[in-house]
Amino acid sequence: MLRVRDRNAAGYRTLYKEKGKEEVQECVKVVEYKVLRSLEDGLVECTCRHFLLFGFLCRYTFCALKNRDVQLIPEKYILRRWRRDIIPPSLRRNTNRYGEKNIPIEKLTNEATFVLDECLYLLGKDEGKLGKFVEQLKSIKKGIEDESPKPPSRKKEIENVLKDVYAVKKPEKPQAKNPSKASTKGWSKEARRKSGREIALEETSKRKRKCGFCGDKTKKHTNMTCPLNPKYIAKLERIAAAQKDGTDASEQATRNVAVEQATNAS
Repeated sequence: MLRVRDRNAAGYRTLYKEKGKEEVQECVKVVEYKVLRSLEDGLVECTCRHFLLFGFLCRYTFCALKNRDVQLIPEKYILRRWRRDIIPPSLRRNTNRYGEKNIPIEKLTNEATFVLDECLYLLGKDEGKLGKFVEQLKSIKKGIEDESPKPPSRKKEIENVLKDVYAVKKPEKPQAKNPSKASTKGWSKEARRKSGREIALEETSKRKRKCGFCGDKTKKHTNMTCPLNPKYIAKLERIAAAQKDGTDASEQATRNVAVEQATNAS
């Protein structure tokens, strides 16, 4: 067992209000860790538990190994996650997805991945040889695809899964039809709101027409709405008289209600 001390210096400030000055003091914190090493099986343990948390040895363990003239890190403390020959995560998920585990196939897959990585590393600087290597891989893949049975189509596979899950056979003809299309709620696209500038531009772009009554070319009125047309003038007078009669009638009704309320109150 070896004891390793870690000295961490820290500073803090103290403010004296009475004297009106600051004083900086330094605090030294000493933490002691214990490193246990077994000569029989090469076990190395530290009380900081760094290896259990992060997967690699801490500096206190390296200090203890250096003091004991250990030149090589024990094999058990070099985890597989830090090595180059690790199986890709996607391949690992596919092989262990449903609990299937075939050790010989896993070893061969690992070896094939390692060989491919080594070939790519060796041919990485030669574009011509790398291109030939890729063509060879494509030919090998094509030969494997020709020899292996063709998998079912994606659509057929989905139908089989639905049939197994819901225990329902697909009908020969579709029994359910698509719902009718509903009108879009809100402001319609055809009648969108226009800005004042756009409305003004449309008004100016309209062609001026000749009034059939007065003969002026204008966009403000037509033959039926010409201010010189007697029929249009008579129509405006009738509308004004009707509005006046309606206003007088409403005022008279309001007066009658007020008189009735005053009579009831007295």
